Amino acid sequence: MYAEFGCVEFARQVYEEMPNSKRNEVSWACLIAGFVNNDRLKEALDLFNGNDWREMKVDQVTLAIVLSACGRTRDLDLGKEIHCYIEEEGIEMSVILCNSLMGMYLKCGCLEIGRRLFLDMTERDSVSWNVFISGFAENGCLEESLEMLTEMRLRGVKADEATFLSLILGCWRLDFGIVIHDHAKEMGFELNIPICNALITMYSRIGSIDMGRQLFDDMPERDIVSWNSMIAGYARSGSMDAARLLFERMPNKDNFSCSTMIMGYVRQGQSDEAMKIYKMLLVEGIEPDRVTITSVLSACSHLGLLEEGASVHLYLEKIGMQIDTALGTALIDMYAKCGCLEKAIEVFEGPFERDVFTWTTMISGLAMHGHGKEAVNLFQQMQCVGEELTKPNSVTFLSVLSACTHAGLVEDGRQIYDSMSNDYGIEPTMVHKGCMVDLLGRAGQLNEAVEFIASLGSEVDVCVWGALLGACRIHRNVELGEFATKKILELDPMHHGAHVLMSNIYAEAGQWDDSKRMRRKMMDEEIAKEVGQSWIEMNGILREFTAGDISNNGSNEH
Repeated sequence: MYAEFGCVEFARQVYEEMPNSKRNEVSWACLIAGFVNNDRLKEALDLFNGNDWREMKVDQVTLAIVLSACGRTRDLDLGKEIHCYIEEEGIEMSVILCNSLMGMYLKCGCLEIGRRLFLDMTERDSVSWNVFISGFAENGCLEESLEMLTEMRLRGVKADEATFLSLILGCWRLDFGIVIHDHAKEMGFELNIPICNALITMYSRIGSIDMGRQLFDDMPERDIVSWNSMIAGYARSGSMDAARLLFERMPNKDNFSCSTMIMGYVRQGQSDEAMKIYKMLLVEGIEPDRVTITSVLSACSHLGLLEEGASVHLYLEKIGMQIDTALGTALIDMYAKCGCLEKAIEVFEGPFERDVFTWTTMISGLAMHGHGKEAVNLFQQMQCVGEELTKPNSVTFLSVLSACTHAGLVEDGRQIYDSMSNDYGIEPTMVHKGCMVDLLGRAGQLNEAVEFIASLGSEVDVCVWGALLGACRIHRNVELGEFATKKILELDPMHHGAHVLMSNIYAEAGQWDDSKRMRRKMMDEEIAKEVGQSWIEMNGILREFTAGDISNNGSNEH
């Protein structure tokens, strides 16, 4: 009784307090079913395995329930063991039991066994067809699923909502999507809100946002998921203006809609708009969840809003929200990028699980603040952890190589670069190679930097030559600078940075005519230098400045 009403703990307590003489297969099976029905799958399987179930008279219903738990937890070994038991004991394969067995194999990716079970069934119900079609769709076999759906319709068997949701989720092509949509309409699901919502998401995911919008506009009834699906589709495609118009029309907003808008703006580099949404969320009394807060912290990082970011951190402490890996990493990134390294370190040392992104963010923060040796030491600590969760990745190596570059740690940099492929099997990208050139060049080892570039072969990009050119400016090497500039302009004739750097190298060497020639070339070829921009937070308001801009209030004050 308790388990049926979701009170699984009470049910467990009653079971555990029962004398052994009173416990039997029925009470044991009831508690297993209660765990499964309340998504407590591990506990269900632990209870099942806790008894010598092979010696008990396990009925078909209990076996079917346990097989469904095996499928959902991908416990293929136990599923196979139960299958063997059924065959050894000669247990009759009812439709319910066969459906559960087939579903378990399909969820575990054993498609051929699942297909054979389906074809060998002497009797099938609608669940049999739906399990087969859903299972193949979830494993990426959409064509076969659609063929079976057509066969199912010809036999007069009705598909259910779950079948269509599985087909839609597994769809990656527009032509398949249209076929699924047509089937849904023909089988009476045209006004089914969950299916329409899933179709909106599908159309936007495969790049047909207009078809998703048409479906959205045609829906006679919508729920909040409908609005969120459409907004998420626009945000995913980068159409933030369209997303904003729909967002403002929403009758009710929730955390998902707000976090979708915030993440969309952050991805599009419009972090100031993301912060506006966050403030609107607070005004409307919506309590931000972890996903929303993580997105807001990302916006604060992009804009350097230390005051706003710190207030978010205080809010987390005030409501007692535990810092998890994602939030901890976002806080470290925010504090480091906003210039508050001490707080970043304090968060990093806090009591939460750190993954590779957390370690990498902290290493990057130390590098950003010029603490190269500390960054290398932290990288070595990360290596000592030795867990798969904290195994350095490509970005980790880029961060620590950058730290070595700015701290002049040439030998450390060499060793770390070599360990990428030797110890971790990570192939260095051109950005890593450019970092090595920068490391050697800044340290004055220009000849070794040139030799390193030569060892890379013909596929050297602007990033690598740009690192060499930057080193030539530091060490005022005109001849090598001209060579690097020539290589850059062969790859990108309109590269403004190469022209400006080479002009400055000439000027610093006193070659004024050559410097003017480079500047004149930029004017003649209309090669524009990027305008410098900066931001400053004043009284909680973000102000943006560009070079030569006098439009801001107080720009003439000294």
